[in-house]
Amino acid sequence: MTTNDSLGKKAANGLIKFFVGLLMFIILSAITLFVMGVAVFEFLDANMETPVALTMGVVLSLIYAIIVFVIPYLRNISSVKWFAFCALGDAAWWAYLLFTN
Repeated sequence: MTTNDSLGKKAANGLIKFFVGLLMFIILSAITLFVMGVAVFEFLDANMETPVALTMGVVLSLIYAIIVFVIPYLRNISSVKWFAFCALGDAAWWAYLLFTN
């Protein structure tokens, strides 16, 4: 009976980690798409200047990465940790675009 309980707990833990990882991926994708969408609308309205969108991209990406690295449960999920590294890369990319504009 302990084998089934252990197997059930492992399966439940794996499912929870999967859904948390999926949610964090969706949040990261939403941040990226949101920033790109705002940048396009600013590009169309303000004659090719997008500092607000790029600043939002840097801030939102850094907040995402900080949240992942501060919360131990999220930090222990390897895919979410990689998403945080991707968010840091996004923040660096948005900052590069912001400062080279």
